[in-house]
Amino acid sequence: MARAENTALQLLNRWQKIMDEDGWRFNQITGPGVRFPQGEATQIYIQYEREYIANALAKAIAQATAYAGFPPAPTWIADEIVMVDRDLRWDFQTLSLRYGYLSAFGKRATTLIEADVPVTYTDADSDQVAETTTITVTTAHPADEIQVFFRVADGAAAAADLRWQIEPLTITQFGSTTTITGPKWLFVHPRAVWAKAYKSTDKTEKFAGNTGDTNSFVQAVDVYRVYADPTTAVELLLNPAQVGATNAVVPATGWIENATMGYFRLYTGEGQTTPQGMPLQARVSYRAGYPLVNGQMESALEAAIIKYANTRMPQMPTLSEAAQRMWSEAREEGEPIAYDAWHPPPFGLSNGGLELWAVVEAIQLKTKGKLSTTRS
Repeated sequence: MARAENTALQLLNRWQKIMDEDGWRFNQITGPGVRFPQGEATQIYIQYEREYIANALAKAIAQATAYAGFPPAPTWIADEIVMVDRDLRWDFQTLSLRYGYLSAFGKRATTLIEADVPVTYTDADSDQVAETTTITVTTAHPADEIQVFFRVADGAAAAADLRWQIEPLTITQFGSTTTITGPKWLFVHPRAVWAKAYKSTDKTEKFAGNTGDTNSFVQAVDVYRVYADPTTAVELLLNPAQVGATNAVVPATGWIENATMGYFRLYTGEGQTTPQGMPLQARVSYRAGYPLVNGQMESALEAAIIKYANTRMPQMPTLSEAAQRMWSEAREEGEPIAYDAWHPPPFGLSNGGLELWAVVEAIQLKTKGKLSTTRS
């Protein structure tokens, strides 16, 4: 699984798919079964390139989020401060979160399902290359809460670290048996392959793993449940001068009043204590973002973000000929449009920028998204 320090809402691997780049090559693997651009026998991606692609995707996501009023896909928002009107009862107010498409109150939490789960590589299509990975665990947790991670022993920074999730995978369940499958190139060994960029100090030849080399791929993974923990998701912040420091933070419960707009109300839930004074603020952790379609970002939005990200890269990646055409087309100036010269379209005049703005403008939450100053 191509990975980077910037998770970019899991779009890095979708970038490879949309740009029609070979999965092996994108993940620094050569050998039988790898589709190389004509005349480029050793042309592979190394970690530096994957990092700046992910950074460009993150910049595109940030801009789309600011103007849309919500992230392009569900994401975790931690400890947002919401003001409470002191002239009204705190539990009678309708409050507004920064982002729309609110799906749950909670902080990202993880519980280990099974550690060091063996992975099996098989040749599913009889082409003499073992390209399919299968993992099996026993769990009653729903499929949308099951995630697979690289182990610390193989190079992950920490257990269940979001940056080291292996995705996208297919999860099927029959009773308590959960079977997880995906292409082998998602399981390239971080330390044995990705941590190495070149074969020698003169940097004349990139380092690569091989489709048939056992050491180029991990032999086990960790499987976790990832879910929204509501325990400290909503807290009332009181004036310590009135209630004392020990009572300045009081747990509460959030109730979604309008999920699309991110409107909610507060109340004291079961086992929670009514605050001794009037809250000044609420501290809220939640998950929000445009709903997924079949487990992926909405297709038009995803494609537009990827095209715009291609305009934000410092240099052209190691692209195939077909991908080069897509990359260059996104960066070209689009068809002339009428606008106020002092206030150009928010994402610029490139094809990629104009397409992203067209998609974002159509779904923007007008009261939350950053106002555009374009003129038609």
